[in-house]
Amino acid sequence: MRTSWKVDGQANALQNQNAWEAFKNAAPADAAAGGDGGDNGAAVADGAADDDNLWNEFQSREEQQKKREEEKRVEEERVRAEQARREAEARERAEAAAAAAVAEEAARQAAAAERAAAERRAVEEQRAAEIAKLQNVDKAAADLDEQHHAVDFGAGGAGAASAFGLRVRAGEEEEEDFGDEDEDEDAPPVPGCEEGEEGEV
Repeated sequence: MRTSWKVDGQANALQNQNAWEAFKNAAPADAAAGGDGGDNGAAVADGAADDDNLWNEFQSREEQQKKREEEKRVEEERVRAEQARREAEARERAEAAAAAAVAEEAARQAAAAERAAAERRAVEEQRAAEIAKLQNVDKAAADLDEQHHAVDFGAGGAGAASAFGLRVRAGEEEEEDFGDEDEDEDAPPVPGCEEGEEGEV
């Protein structure tokens, strides 16, 4: 009796029964199918041996297939892990570059603000120096004008006093002249002198 039921039971225990059926159907026909119909017992024994050999070959191929699938799975996992690692490194580099760019921009803005503040301070200091200089010039001009005014006032006062003194003296001399004329009119005529003639003195 053939062990086909045993073989079929083992095949049914596999997850991929269709693979076993395809493998079994593709195998060469047993010797009984191609024989001359002589010894049926020998044909049955040969058929059972063929089924066992076929089953062993199928199992070997299944194990190889599983091994290849496992290797493929491991390789796919390795590839996925490598890709994930590269993506993580790329994200880290991108984040680091973004952080560096932000820090660089902040430093650039801080430096620009410092330069602007320094320029403003320089302009304010220059403006304050110019204002102080102008104030000093105005003060010096005011002092000089005041000095000139004092000198002019002193010279003008002396001139006015001199002119007043001259006028006083001139008035006194004029009064003296008028007094002499009055004295001449009141004096008696000189004897021996006719009217209209001046006497000799």
